[in-house]
Amino acid sequence: MDDNRISDERLSAWLDGELDASAAAEVQAWLQRHPDEAARVRRWSADRDALRAHFAQVLNEPVPARLSAVAWQPVAWPRWAQAAAVAGLLATGALAAGGGVWHWQQARVAAQWAAAPLPARPDPSAQGWVQRAALAVRVVVDDDDAHGEAPEANGL
Repeated sequence: MDDNRISDERLSAWLDGELDASAAAEVQAWLQRHPDEAARVRRWSADRDALRAHFAQVLNEPVPARLSAVAWQPVAWPRWAQAAAVAGLLATGALAAGGGVWHWQQARVAAQWAAAPLPARPDPSAQGWVQRAALAVRVVVDDDDAHGEAPEANGL
């Protein structure tokens, strides 16, 4: 291992004995080459030992019965809260499904517009109905011309 800094997570794992033998030996060798870091890890060890000594008395105490009863007591939800949760889940599902269908329809319409062999396609993000109406008139007029009818005969 080179002299690059070892992460605090790895030093902590070494201090807690969580590293395998070869990794622990590498960290130990690095700490011997870096006495300032070794002093910092010794302070961590002293803090850990002080905390263990301070809380050793209560570590193995049983949990008081009244606290255990409150902590493990099942929660009885009122009927209105259960109904509200179900309604919320149904509404969320409906909105998600509606959004999916809308997205699918928009993609389908965009593909149809892109494939349409029309001479002038309106911008789908523009004003909307005015351009669609103009396009519809153009399609009707072009269709009538294709069948040999004059636009004047239709009143257009």
